[in-house]
Parts: sequence; C-alpha cells; structure tokens
Amino acid sequence: MEEVFESVAKLAEQDESPDWQLIVEAGEHEEALNYDGMEAAHLKRLALPKGDESTWRAHHQLASLYVILNRHDEAIRHAQQATSAARTYDCPFVTAAALRSEGATSLRVGRVSDAERCFVEAIGVLDVDDPAYRQLRAALSTLLANCAVHRGELDSATAYLEAADALLRPLQPMLSAAGVQSDLADWWATTARLRLLLGKKDDAVVAWQKAILLARHVAELPQCQGLYTQLNVAAMLHHYGQCLLKIGNGNAAQKALAESRQIVGDLGLPPQQSYDS
Repeated sequence: MEEVFESVAKLAEQDESPDWQLIVEAGEHEEALNYDGMEAAHLKRLALPKGDESTWRAHHQLASLYVILNRHDEAIRHAQQATSAARTYDCPFVTAAALRSEGATSLRVGRVSDAERCFVEAIGVLDVDDPAYRQLRAALSTLLANCAVHRGELDSATAYLEAADALLRPLQPMLSAAGVQSDLADWWATTARLRLLLGKKDDAVVAWQKAILLARHVAELPQCQGLYTQLNVAAMLHHYGQCLLKIGNGNAAQKALAESRQIVGDLGLPPQQSYDS
C-alpha cells in the first residue's frame, strides 16, 4: 500500500517538470486528434534526462498510440521498453502495471503466448494479501481468461473468470471509479467470448450488451472522456457485431459494426487492424 501512495506523491511533485509539461502538450494534441503531435510530444519525453517512472509511462503511451495507428511492431517495442524501465523503478505495483500493459499490447496484436507470459509474471509480482492490489489482480485474471479463450481452454478460462469475479464483486458499487468499471467491462467481454464458445448464444449476447453498457459509462465519466475510452466502446461494438454475425442476427450485427466504424472514423483513425485479436 505504501508503494502506491509513494507513486502518487511523486506524480504530484512533477506538476512543473518538463515531463509533465510534455504530458499536457500530448493531451492537447490528443484532444485535437493530432496523432503526429501526440507522438512527437511523447518522443520528446524520452529525450529528457532519464527517470524510471516517466520513462516507462512515455514508452507505454507510445505503445498505446502505435496500436491504434496500426504500427504494431513499434507498439510491441515500446511496450517492452516500458516494462524494462518499470523494473528499474523497483515498485511491484509499477512493474505489474507495466507487464499488464505489455501483455495487453501483445494480446491486441495477436501474440497470445507473449501476452500470457506477461500476465503470469505480473500476478507473481503482487502480494496476494495486500488489498491495494485487488483490482490489478482481478484485471490480470480476466486477461489470463482471455488468453485461455483464445487457446480454446474453456475450463481454465472459467476458473480465471471466477477468480476475477471474486475480486471485482466488492468493487462493483464504485460507479465513478473508471478503472474498476473498465475492468468490469473487460470481464463481461471475456465472459461473452467464453459463453459463445460454450454454445450459450443468448447468454453471450447479454454479456456483450453489459460490456458495452459499462464501456459507454466509462467513456461518459468526466475524467475519462477522450480518445481511448471511445475506442474501447468501438472495440466492444465491433466484437459484439462479430458475435451477432456468428449467431445469424445480421441486421443487429450491421448496426453494431456501423456504429463501431463511425466512432473510429470520427476520431480520424484508420480501421483498427487489432480488433480481431
């Protein structure tokens, strides 16, 4: 717990730092949908004197940007560099968070084995008895369930989802906690994928609808209205549409897919090549 508070305190001290000023600049470019400007600002951060946390965060934000620009090799490279920088920070929470991000990037571009390795290591870094890590452990369990679904290991996927549910259930009432609600959306999305593989078509549709509802809720929170939360809604809609196509509901599928494409297009981005991962 102390490590988490120390991280927050250090961030507060950086308000006037060159790194923070570049973060603000990148945010302004993001609001203007200027992706070249976002990239340039984060690359400038990496040219600053090295700082463990600022370095890993800059690499992480570049990885996230390159994924949505379909520059997947660069995304993987920066995600790996983010993890390397995070390890030098010597904080379990930061290391696990970086591993989670690296694994999520790998999963988005279809590298399931690499993703699973990251998630397993991240869980091993965290103290299972520390309540400060509850939410992160839940998210990692959901991601491992996603990997198991990709492999067709349905019993393992079910076990991981049950473990994540036990950790997330007490946090569900925290409606304004964007991270919690986003993790719940991911849990329902993975549950939907599992249900479809189990032949529970109607239940899969219900699960996707719950995932989309939560993703929309997060995207509408005042502190989260921006690029990546909107893209998460688009991704959920895309996968929901694919699910509907598989069960023969073409009209509803086309509606969901059209809304997904509209969101991506309005953001000035190319069709997302990573949605099928």
